[in-house]
Amino acid sequence: MTLLDLPGHGNSSSIGAFSLNEVSLAVIENAPPIAHWVGWSLGATIVMNIAALRPQGVASVVTLGGNAKFVRGTDWPAGMDSSLLWEFSRELSRDKSRTLRRFAGLQVNRGDSGRVLLRQLMSLQNECEIPAVSVLKGGLEILRTADLRHSLSALQIPGLLLFGEKDVLVPDAAGVAMARLWQGATVQVVAGGTHVLFLSHPKLFEAAVTEFIFNGLQAHDG
Repeated sequence: MTLLDLPGHGNSSSIGAFSLNEVSLAVIENAPPIAHWVGWSLGATIVMNIAALRPQGVASVVTLGGNAKFVRGTDWPAGMDSSLLWEFSRELSRDKSRTLRRFAGLQVNRGDSGRVLLRQLMSLQNECEIPAVSVLKGGLEILRTADLRHSLSALQIPGLLLFGEKDVLVPDAAGVAMARLWQGATVQVVAGGTHVLFLSHPKLFEAAVTEFIFNGLQAHDG
């Protein structure tokens, strides 16, 4: 297993321009030549874009709390209000730590153990130095502007799209809409799940990913 931090996050160095394609290419440079890719939230956007850019290196894709288009619109109702992303971007310049804590709170909101999950999420966040404001704003800008609907419709790669029933950032209706575009995708909605499924339902998450990849390997060998 290879664990990769996005550029400027965790232990990864920053890159010049934090744009969708530049981040995707930087991640590809540090990844195995062929892999099963798993991405969460912004990472899901990056992974889906990698599948579009370099499909020959992607055996399958698993996304958690991902969306083909994070921002809601008349032609894509299964998204979030863009004003919230603008608000977070403005607040980052004023108080980075407080803004990150508020954003973390939204990710566990409505969960059955919201306070416990928030402590876990903040503990993980504090294990590494907080990314620079410019990097965090770059990530928000990717979420605000990325539209992968056309890319998904061209994918010939198996995909597992995991959603939390109680996710306030990415509605599970996005899965149905994405599956209409991505013919090789399977949607799974976790009852009671939040945006951080790997924390709220770790065993279910691990089992779902393992089964998906194992079944794909069997089908390939067969």
